[in-house]
Amino acid sequence: PSAPVASVSLPDVGATLTAGGGGARIANLHVLGIAVANTTTATPGSGTELTSGQAWTGAWASPAEGVYAPPSRDGASFSDQTFRITMRASAGGSAVRLRLSDDLAWLAAKSGAPLRIGDVTVAAQNTGASVTGTPVATTFDGSRSVTIPEGGDAYSDPVDLAVTAGESLTVSIYLENSVPYLVEHSWCSTCAEYITASGAGDDTGNTSGTPFSGTGTVEGEFTNIVTGVDVDPSGTPTCAG
Repeated sequence: PSAPVASVSLPDVGATLTAGGGGARIANLHVLGIAVANTTTATPGSGTELTSGQAWTGAWASPAEGVYAPPSRDGASFSDQTFRITMRASAGGSAVRLRLSDDLAWLAAKSGAPLRIGDVTVAAQNTGASVTGTPVATTFDGSRSVTIPEGGDAYSDPVDLAVTAGESLTVSIYLENSVPYLVEHSWCSTCAEYITASGAGDDTGNTSGTPFSGTGTVEGEFTNIVTGVDVDPSGTPTCAG
């Protein structure tokens, strides 16, 4: 945090990259993104200042690139199900803050809808969709639930969870209502997502990962709803992800 960046060197990874379970070959492209971040308040919009010595820094991001419908075999909408996203934090700290987004919902035109999020938890990843320890509840202005308007974002309150740079985290999000589309990053890096079957209910507190496998479930290297994770380093060393 607050350290100037003099230069960025991107490695030569060749002309093509083999990726995906089918061995698909795609053209390599380095993408360097820069965005403005609120680093001085506990939660954007709250006006609650951080104490002296504290500041937020980005640890992971997966910005939405478009809106996507569920696989045709799973019905016409996402509804009453849990999205479990795993990601590797590039920085460590004593607390985390989540950014949930419906920022590109306007692309769905009249088919879009606000997202009613009924519950969110954060935990350390074990393997796959399973987690280590008890998932930590996340609040939004003190509430376990939050409604994200079309074209909008929601930042969580600070979550007391110690994170080590390079550690894999798991964010679980329960979507209450039915929506035909969700914003998505369709090919993410250092992350994966596991989705329960439509109608399965709230599994944000599950630790085994069992509800995220079987008939009607989906998994892959993409992300929905959560687009960023910040950490409060408070003197904790950081590293590149």
